[in-house]
Amino acid sequence: MDSRNRFQDKVIAITGAGSGIGLATAHYLAKEGAALALADIRDEALQQARDLITAQTPGVKLHTYALDVSKNQDVEDWVGAIITAFGRLDGAANLAGVFSRTMDGISTLSDTNWHSLLDINLSGVFYCLRAQQKVISNGSSIVNASSIAGLYGHPNYPAYCVSKAGVLALTRCAAREMGEKEVRVNCICPGRVRTPMMDSAQQSLSGVTFSGNPSALQREAEPEEIAALIGFLLSDESRFITGAEYKIDGGRMA
Repeated sequence: MDSRNRFQDKVIAITGAGSGIGLATAHYLAKEGAALALADIRDEALQQARDLITAQTPGVKLHTYALDVSKNQDVEDWVGAIITAFGRLDGAANLAGVFSRTMDGISTLSDTNWHSLLDINLSGVFYCLRAQQKVISNGSSIVNASSIAGLYGHPNYPAYCVSKAGVLALTRCAAREMGEKEVRVNCICPGRVRTPMMDSAQQSLSGVTFSGNPSALQREAEPEEIAALIGFLLSDESRFITGAEYKIDGGRMA
């Protein structure tokens, strides 16, 4: 099969598709023939993403949906809309997430900030997995977004670290549970990536600049580099990989 059409006739759902890694993943999959169900909480960003993708990949099949992944019923409605639009679901990249807006340790972190991060980063992935599991085709693949922050502790971002560590555990559980249908569930753990989310986080943290080298390669990742890994894990080339976590951090944790 032509490698440029690995996802021909496959319907792939992507959350967080309005920018950053989600948008890069949508571009990557569209070029390889996928039909896309794109979701993001920001409707304007989602429509801009739609225009960009259709301009670069004419003829791509697209469905967009304004979605708050922290609301279970909204997620259920979105997955139902995918089935209505396409009749099937063959893969998913659950990438929606937020970074901490404060540099608070455990003793000063507010209940509001704690619950906000867990509701979006962890419960959001859970709601997506639960809805997707009910309808996804046998032999499909799901990729969840964690972070290297889920692999170690950080004194200023406990809620973010916990939310991303939870995604790792949830991915392992889902992989064991969904293996009966030959559905694979894996997780990516990026380091620092050049995305609008990270730019926004620095602005929210009063202009704080994240210190130290971002990686052994002396740079941040580009979203397209993360998208390539997601594409591999969604493809049949990774058909015996499930329950795995992939660090893609340029050697930061080496």
